Amino acid sequence: MSKTASYITLGCKLNYAETSTYERGFINAGYESVPWNKGADLFVINTCSVTEHADKKSRNIIRKLHKVSPDATIVVTGCYAQLKKAEVEALEGVSLVFGANEKSSLVTTTLDYIAQRTESKPTTSPQEETFAAYSSGEERTRSFLKVQDGCDNFCAYCTVPYARGRSRSISIDKAVSEAKKIAASGVKEIVLTGVNTGDFGRKTGESFLDLLKALNDVQGIERYRISSIEPNLLTDDIVDWIASGTKFLPHFHIPLQVGDDQMVVTRDYTITSFDENVYAIPALNVKIDGKNFHGNPLALKVLTVSVDTVHPNQFYPPKTVQDNPFLWSEWSFAFWLSLLMIIICGAMLYLRNRLKKNKPIITRIRIIRRVPAHE
Repeated sequence: MSKTASYITLGCKLNYAETSTYERGFINAGYESVPWNKGADLFVINTCSVTEHADKKSRNIIRKLHKVSPDATIVVTGCYAQLKKAEVEALEGVSLVFGANEKSSLVTTTLDYIAQRTESKPTTSPQEETFAAYSSGEERTRSFLKVQDGCDNFCAYCTVPYARGRSRSISIDKAVSEAKKIAASGVKEIVLTGVNTGDFGRKTGESFLDLLKALNDVQGIERYRISSIEPNLLTDDIVDWIASGTKFLPHFHIPLQVGDDQMVVTRDYTITSFDENVYAIPALNVKIDGKNFHGNPLALKVLTVSVDTVHPNQFYPPKTVQDNPFLWSEWSFAFWLSLLMIIICGAMLYLRNRLKKNKPIITRIRIIRRVPAHE
C-alpha cells in the first residue's frame, strides 16, 4: 500500500510555491497526494502569521489533522512556525517544525524521521541562502516562481523580516533553470514573486532587469507577470524595457501601504516620490495596494496621477497611545460604552431583585385595604 501525504497552505503566494515544491519532493519519494479529510500518513502545514487570527487558524488546523489521523507525521513550517516555534512544537501531534532557514531540508529531514522514527532535527541553511520554489500549476493556468525572499525594511507594523528573514534571492541561472522546468510541465505563464521582488540581486551583484531579460529568452513560456514591486525599485530602465514589447505583460502592482509620511515605516519612498514614479509610467496598467488609516484613504487624496485599480485595505496602527494619537479616543469610547452597558445591566438586575423582595409586602397592603371595603 502506497504512503499518502496531504498539504495545507495558508497565506501568500510564496507559501503556495513552497508547498508545491515540498509536494514534488515527497511525490518523488513515493508519496501519493490525498485530500486531508481522507486521512494521511503525512501532513505538511505551511502556516501564516500575518494576524493573530492566522495563528489561531494554524493551531486549529493542526489539532484537526491530529484528530483525523492520530498516528500521522505532522510537519509544520511557514511564518507561524518561525515566529513561535516553541508554541508550535508544544501542540499535540506535531512531529517536526521548520523555520525560515530550515525549509531546504524539510523533505529530506522528514523522510529520515519517518524511516528511523528517531528524533531528527531540521538542518539550518546559511542566512543568505534562498530556498528555490515554484508552484506546479496543476490547479492553475500559471505558476508562481519565487525569485526573492525576506525583507530589510523593518517597517513599524510588519513582522515579515522576523518571519522570513533578511532580503536574499536566488541566482539568475537558478531562476532560468526553474523557469525551464515550469515550461517543461506545460505551463505557459509565470508570475515572479517574492517578499520584496524588486530587491532581487542587490546582495549578489545581479540586477532585477538582467533577471527579466534572461527569463524572457526561456522557450515555452509565453507570458510573465511581476506580482508586486516597490515604487522605488521600479526603475525607468525596467519600465522602458517592458514597454518596448516583451513577454512581460505591461502591468504593475505597486504597494503604497498606509500612504502617510508621518508614519514611521522605514520605507525608501515618500508620497511625493511615489506620485512621481507612478506618473512616469507611460500608458501602462497600474494597480495600487493601499491601506486605509481609520477609514481615511489618505494616500489617494495626495496622489495627482490616476491609476487603473486601487485595492484599499484596513490599516491597523500601533497599539500604543504614544505611537498613535487616534488610539486614545477609540479606546475611551469603547471603555465608556462598555462601562455604561455594565451599569445598565447592573441596574436592571438590582430592580428585578428589589421587585421580587417587595412583592409580598405589596400583596399584604392590598389585603389590608380590602378589609374595610367588605365591612
